[in-house]
Amino acid sequence: MKKREPESLCDKVLELIKKSGPQGMLQRDLWKRLKVSSREGSRLVSALERKGLIVREPITRGRLKTFKLMAVSHKLEIVLESVRGCPCFSCMNLVRCGSGQYVNPEKCEDLTAWLLKDEK
Repeated sequence: MKKREPESLCDKVLELIKKSGPQGMLQRDLWKRLKVSSREGSRLVSALERKGLIVREPITRGRLKTFKLMAVSHKLEIVLESVRGCPCFSCMNLVRCGSGQYVNPEKCEDLTAWLLKDEK
């Protein structure tokens, strides 16, 4: 019997998890699709998790404990338009502002007005 190449199998695992979308897939379903033992499958998933390519979320189905596997998206899209006009960038109190401080975002009227301006 030919031994599988770990790198190509890791790629296949990652691709299957990515295809499952944002809802992810159950770890035991992955084992069944790949026709691998839970031991071999756990090693593959652990390797991908260490590389930061997937996350495992513990869940309970009935009385069985398993993990939901989800791919991590490394695509970070920054849209500067979304923060245009934010009063914090030109505020004289920016260095003193912070949660729990006398000057704070929770009580800032300028920030509140800016956040609510599109709701009108």
